Amino acid sequence: MKVKRPSQLSAYVVILTFTILAVTACSSSSPSTPQDIATTVKDTPTAEITVIGQDVSLSPESTASAARTLEPNPYTTPLPDSHQSSITANVCKSVSEIPITECSALVSFYNSTDGPHWTFKRGWLETSQPCNWAGVTCLDGHVTAIAMNYNELRGNLPPDIGDLPSLQTLSLYFNHLNGSIPSELGHLSNLQTLILHNNKLNGSIPPELGKLSSLKKLDLESNNLEGSIPAALGNLTNLEMLNLNNNNLSGSIPPELGNLANLRGLFLAGNDLSGNIPDELGNLSNLWMLNVNFNKLSGKLPPNLESLPSSGYDYFDWAKNQSSDQQTQ
Repeated sequence: MKVKRPSQLSAYVVILTFTILAVTACSSSSPSTPQDIATTVKDTPTAEITVIGQDVSLSPESTASAARTLEPNPYTTPLPDSHQSSITANVCKSVSEIPITECSALVSFYNSTDGPHWTFKRGWLETSQPCNWAGVTCLDGHVTAIAMNYNELRGNLPPDIGDLPSLQTLSLYFNHLNGSIPSELGHLSNLQTLILHNNKLNGSIPPELGKLSSLKKLDLESNNLEGSIPAALGNLTNLEMLNLNNNNLSGSIPPELGNLANLRGLFLAGNDLSGNIPDELGNLSNLWMLNVNFNKLSGKLPPNLESLPSSGYDYFDWAKNQSSDQQTQ
């Protein structure tokens, strides 16, 4: 009988020992935290792991650095709704520059509009300084603006936006937002600019927007909004521009819009509006831009609107209204 030389025997013992260790490691439970994943990577000479849905093959030489650089960030990964409250707690627990309710509103906005796939998302849910997150502006410890135009936002506007009491600007034009405009926006008493044009918003215009007493610019052009124009918009006495062009709005123009004493531009073109232009619009002494083309309007243009200053842009054209009574009488 042959006896293996000591060197050969030692090699087999080493191989056998490593095999037992490897089998033991594989039979143990999978790591459940980023720290466990990092430990597994460091302790395994060659590992095949899944990080945020991607298979990553590591060589022995890269194992140590992988443990430091490949830990997944749970705040930039879309998770089921059941996990959102824990995400909010984790992100906002160390935030001190704004109230936690405002931080939570930002987190909800990120999750509801497909934040992981935004074009620009610097800092979002990664740092404890939300005032430095892309598109966010703060003043005196409160969020005052969210501007995320041309940024591949998809999904619905969350009602939590109404929890930003100091918000002055919400500008989200040229995105892919759908669903309805949340009525909670009516809570934003300091909002001055609301621009949501060129999205895919549907449903009706919430009458709660009539509570925005500070609003100066309301632009909802080129969406899929339907129903009537809320008479409550006539309460926006500071409004300077109202743009509802290119939607599916129907019914008549509410005479309450004649209360908008500071209005300079009124754009209602490309809808399905019918009836007469109310005489009350003649009270709009500061109006110098009017566009109501491509509707089904009829009757006379109020006298005061016939004398818009030549320096402005009078877009009114009866020939581009499609009612049975297209002629000015």
